[in-house]
Amino acid sequence: MYFYCPFHDNDARSYSNHKERRKCIKEELHLTQVSRMSNAIWIVRDYEYCSGCHMCEIACSLHHEEWIWPEASRIRVFRPFPGVEVPHLCAQCDDYPCVESCPVDALSVDEDTTAVITDQERCIGCGICIEACPGEVPKLHPETGKVLICDLCGGDPECV
Repeated sequence: MYFYCPFHDNDARSYSNHKERRKCIKEELHLTQVSRMSNAIWIVRDYEYCSGCHMCEIACSLHHEEWIWPEASRIRVFRPFPGVEVPHLCAQCDDYPCVESCPVDALSVDEDTTAVITDQERCIGCGICIEACPGEVPKLHPETGKVLICDLCGGDPECV
């Protein structure tokens, strides 16, 4: 697995296991990393460090909605049981079942970031993409009824 470390001259470092990765003191400061392989970007969740503060939801809603509205966030933090907080967002599947399932072709894959992009004009809010997603990650916007999926903020994720 490769971790992008902004504290180390932006070079990718390869680690064989989690304990070896933690040897880097500066990387222990990262609650979440942005990982890069070629041009693709994805967010690595480090559950061990998630405090459940929901700041990622706030950052996302501020970026996309321009006000604090966690219900309209593209990332969700849920509590499967007391004391455990789990950030939940698009894992960018290799086969993108959500994109393939959309009956109106409102979903596409960004060539630079590999994030799923929603065409809000085309989306009819049918929810078929939600059913097709193995993690049921997409959600419907509480006001517009259109699908919400993490778009990686165009390559600079605000939640990280």
